[in-house]
Amino acid sequence: MKINIFRGRGVTGQARLGSFSKNHHLQCNNSTHSQAPVPFFPIINLKFILILILLILTIVYFCPTTSALGVRPAKTNIVFQPGETKTIGFKIVNTDAKKFEVEISLEGELANYVKLKKEKIHFKADEEIKEVKKVIKLPKMMPPGTIVGELLVTEMIKVKDSPKVFFGDDEIMTVEEKIESGIMAKVAIKHKIIIEVPRQEKYVEAKIEYREQNEDTDMITEVKNLGLEDIHKLNTELAVYENENRIAEFESGEIGLKSLDSKKFYSKISKEKANLGIYDLKSIISFDEKEVEITRQMILGSPLIEILAFDKFFKEKAINDFKIDLENKWNKKIENIYAVIELTKNNKNLIEPTRTTSIDIDARARKTLDSYIDLTNVEKGEYMCIVTLNYEDKKEEQIQKINVLTEKEYNKEPVLVLIIMLTLIIILMLALLIVFIIYLKKKKTGIS
Repeated sequence: MKINIFRGRGVTGQARLGSFSKNHHLQCNNSTHSQAPVPFFPIINLKFILILILLILTIVYFCPTTSALGVRPAKTNIVFQPGETKTIGFKIVNTDAKKFEVEISLEGELANYVKLKKEKIHFKADEEIKEVKKVIKLPKMMPPGTIVGELLVTEMIKVKDSPKVFFGDDEIMTVEEKIESGIMAKVAIKHKIIIEVPRQEKYVEAKIEYREQNEDTDMITEVKNLGLEDIHKLNTELAVYENENRIAEFESGEIGLKSLDSKKFYSKISKEKANLGIYDLKSIISFDEKEVEITRQMILGSPLIEILAFDKFFKEKAINDFKIDLENKWNKKIENIYAVIELTKNNKNLIEPTRTTSIDIDARARKTLDSYIDLTNVEKGEYMCIVTLNYEDKKEEQIQKINVLTEKEYNKEPVLVLIIMLTLIIILMLALLIVFIIYLKKKKTGIS
């Protein structure tokens, strides 16, 4: 929707006020030049006022309104018991008797210890109250103190298109017209979950860190004894997973750990086992017949696609196939990989840059990217070919010389390459045969 506000005309004549005409004798009689009357009001910048009004309207439009929701009760208090399953119950009240949808999710510190799937609830206009029950399973261990979580009841509101406003032909402000889903979420209410965790007789807190080196990666498991008593037997088992496959494991051996003390356990994994990829670290800490498990993601390097080779010989004045051999060095699948091909001579572009189609390459896999290059206006000669690979917001560039041949030369080229390869194979076989004969002679001499 476009709203046009046209500029008004300026004042062309003097507004005459009766009082000014009757009291003209108050003007200075000594003035030799007539003076323009002073405007009664200062000139106002209409564009500035319009922008100000529009900003106020925008703020009012997007300002959260009073929520149509209510929640009873506002909180749930829990005393922690290891591994216990708890049911959180509360009611959502439709105070405005309207049709809408809400999404319930868990946030806050408690979300670090308890997993809860998001749930959507639909309200009809005649539904006044809905009872919600969420089941949570407490972990075996939580740090002493108060842990707070919030069940967010989020109302989903549809967004209308916002108008563009113009001042003459100049657009003053455009509010974003479309949100991807056409829906804007507005947090309306919260139900608090408060968990009191008393200090336990024996309790540990642990974390995993890693430091990437040139030849290997250090992994450090730090354990703190926050319990009231000393721990007599503490052991850590660290495992490294790549795509759910265990590729390494380390065990610390049993030690003691006094109350409020901490200990670091060091492990190393070589680049041959873990390099360029995303790995999962899982550490199980066992202590005096108790156990706690912690996990951490380890990211080494960044996604890498290597250009192994691409075609070097092409036919002049024709559209040629262009193949690029690629290898994914990353341990995860990389999607939407494409290349841009350029042809230059003396730093001048001879063709329009050609963008290839996109492909996906599985983890640690090789694949050929098939494309073409238009050489209908390129004659026989030697040129520089630039291939720029694009993926994951990265660019890899490779430059090499290529030869554009006549049709006759181009047809001979594969035969020539085949002859060279066969010659090399024959030479290699002869060399191996000579080595084998020498080996037999030495062995025979040694026996006799």
